[in-house]
Amino acid sequence: MILIRAARANDAMAIAQVHVAAWHAALDAYVPTLMRESVELGRYRAMWESLLGPHADSHATLVATDNDDTLVGFATAGRRTASIPGFDCELHTLYVAPRFQRRNIGCRLFHDLAVKMCADACRSMATTVIDTPQARGFFSAMGGTLVGSQSISAPPGGREPVMDLFTWQPLMPQQLETKI
Repeated sequence: MILIRAARANDAMAIAQVHVAAWHAALDAYVPTLMRESVELGRYRAMWESLLGPHADSHATLVATDNDDTLVGFATAGRRTASIPGFDCELHTLYVAPRFQRRNIGCRLFHDLAVKMCADACRSMATTVIDTPQARGFFSAMGGTLVGSQSISAPPGGREPVMDLFTWQPLMPQQLETKI
């Protein structure tokens, strides 16, 4: 049984492990080497320690755990950290450990985070993601509207990843309940 709960400060290392493993599994084929090499456990552990410690009040972070409380996925969003003009909040990350994917965990994390954001008076949400078939399929299934794509700069000789912008306007998590 998978449980969804609020992240705790002591989840930082487990979130970092899932983040790095899932990021590499999903994106290594789509990004340049320098970008791949920058996604490493020590750096992400420090980031998550900060996000779940001193900066926890600026983000909502949910985690998915299995029967033995092993962390298998997470999602984070924020109102005060939204960087996309015209939207109340931004979905920053949503990852599920590779061996736990395709089990509805990502859908549940997205839904519960959307409910949490709505409870915080968020009426619209946006996210930017590296364009992959899996990301497009997932965020479209979650009711997102793809409103644009843009290449981002890559080092010379590197592949230029494409970033997709998905929006939910209005953000209505009850519409997702039939999908989870």
